[in-house]
Amino acid sequence: MWNDDNGSWNGMHDGGAWVGMGLMMLLTTLLVVGLLVWILAMLRDSRHASTTPPPATTGPSPADEHLASRFARGEIDAAEFESRVEVLRLARLDRR
Repeated sequence: MWNDDNGSWNGMHDGGAWVGMGLMMLLTTLLVVGLLVWILAMLRDSRHASTTPPPATTGPSPADEHLASRFARGEIDAAEFESRVEVLRLARLDRR
């Protein structure tokens, strides 16, 4: 309430509370604008990622070559080689 003794409103001299409210409005505005920019950047990145074709592979991957060399040295048998090649193939399909 108004205090007639010193001419202030609950101890808020010269509108000090309005300065605090102005700062809060500024911070809120910056927060909202920053959030909108972040959302737009995420949407743009996700749209770009979905339209970019996967890179073309021109031969066996290093993992395939490693498996082939282990098979050639006799470290793994044919059944294990085939099962591991299948696991690699499925992993590549999942990444696309």
